Amino acid sequence: MGGGGARRDPRQVWETAVAAHRAGDLPKAEKLYRSLLKLVPDQVDTLENLALVLERLGRGAEALRIAQDGLRLAPERTRLDALRGRLHAAAGRPDRAMEAFDRVLARDPSDLRARHDRASARIVLGRLDAAEEDVRHLESAAPREPWVHVLRGNLQRERGDAAGAASSFRAAAAVAPDDLAVSMNLGQVLAEAGDREGALGAFREARRIAPDRPEPVLRIAEVRRGTERDADFAALERLAKDPKRAGVDPHTVLFTYAKALADLGDADGSFDALARAHAAKRRKDPYDRRRTEERLRAIPVRYSQAFLDARGAAGHEDDAPVFVVGMPRSATSLVEQVLASHPAIHGAGEVEDLRQVLEGASLLPDGFVGDAAETCDWAGLGSDYARRLRARAPSDAIRVVDKTPLNSLWIGAIRCMLPQARIIVCERDPRDTCWSIYRHDFAGTYAFAHDLDDLGAFHRAHDAVVAHFASVVPEDRLLRVRYEELVDAFEPQVRRLLDFVGVPFDAACLDFHQNARAVRTASAQQVREPLFRSSVGAWRRVEARLAPLLASLGQA
Repeated sequence: MGGGGARRDPRQVWETAVAAHRAGDLPKAEKLYRSLLKLVPDQVDTLENLALVLERLGRGAEALRIAQDGLRLAPERTRLDALRGRLHAAAGRPDRAMEAFDRVLARDPSDLRARHDRASARIVLGRLDAAEEDVRHLESAAPREPWVHVLRGNLQRERGDAAGAASSFRAAAAVAPDDLAVSMNLGQVLAEAGDREGALGAFREARRIAPDRPEPVLRIAEVRRGTERDADFAALERLAKDPKRAGVDPHTVLFTYAKALADLGDADGSFDALARAHAAKRRKDPYDRRRTEERLRAIPVRYSQAFLDARGAAGHEDDAPVFVVGMPRSATSLVEQVLASHPAIHGAGEVEDLRQVLEGASLLPDGFVGDAAETCDWAGLGSDYARRLRARAPSDAIRVVDKTPLNSLWIGAIRCMLPQARIIVCERDPRDTCWSIYRHDFAGTYAFAHDLDDLGAFHRAHDAVVAHFASVVPEDRLLRVRYEELVDAFEPQVRRLLDFVGVPFDAACLDFHQNARAVRTASAQQVREPLFRSSVGAWRRVEARLAPLLASLGQA
């Protein structure tokens, strides 16, 4: 015989790989499945199992490539389509995920997991009525499953029904009292509704369920107002000393630790923790300042007065959308909360609808200032966006607010899509704005925020974009609101806002802090309190540490 050795039995390799897979030894299972593919290439069962292993190992991009290889060989393989859907969802591609789940359910309408996953994708896409159909189907098929209650709660959260969402999560907790995710979801929705004590109770229950997990410790620290170095603070401090050992991203712990130190009055310690947090995040999320500034300078060139005038009558004629935009932490949450306290106005919060619509038309990330803007169907895009936004609101809402701050960069696209939409630009002392941005860990990607010099430069470039649109958009469609003026003359400014959006004055807007709607931003707790001036000039408390920012803003 030759020197190559005996050929391994593929059946034996398969059985050993499956046994390792079932036992949870995923690295061994991966190695064996790969060796099996060398023995028997293009074996669909092996490709499917390898993709499932890679999914569990958190290697989604690899898993997706393997799943697609399997689907090319077996286009009707339902489990591979379902896996592809989950991987697209995990990667932030809900539209592709939903298409995959549609195919699964077309073949097998009884697949409850696929129906759950499709409903989740529909919620992310703002297709809430369609998601409602899936949720009702699941409630009929599996009424006592905790994940069905959680899905209902997520749908209610997206509709702004904080009380309903809390009720659904409590129902899930009653069925699964030791489920960590259920308690964490309940705490989150209570925090969004302004129920601080209820949220703390739910997060402490989560810590009881999983005393070694970092998530409850972090959420307790984020919600509480800690003025003592108590047991809660000690638990957070242990995480901050060695976050990697706890299995959590360092920046996540350090932002929360900085907030806790600030609550204790330790301004220098808090700033040091913030600097460490941003350094960690910058390594993970690098920023191309030159590229960003080039893109921002291109926006006024593309959306010139002539360009907008030429498309003035081409958009979708819906006057329900109200865009509240501006730099993050420039009072967009406050303005939305004031407006949403009016009975005729619904606040949809920060939503992905505009980004998704523009991406679907190949207008992002760079095309929105390129050739695609010349030929796209602006009316169709406006209709699609308006449909998504209206699905988030009660049918009797006259106006619906989209409070996604940096939609300010897309005012030109908004004008082409929805010429009757109203745009409110929030502005604030740039020193306070930037200091507040620097203090917060945003769910979105604000890579410009991780360096004080970059942050100041981005603010200046953003201001130039806003100034351009303020000069080319009619005054009855764009309103600039200063936070300091809102604080100093609250009722006149509220009347100005309501007059601009075209609804009569309602005194409920003056008592915005009593509105129990869900607020899913960093300002969730602040908008539950009466208006205060303490944040005006807050940057001065750390002025000595902000020299790079002040120089970049031109205010050194």
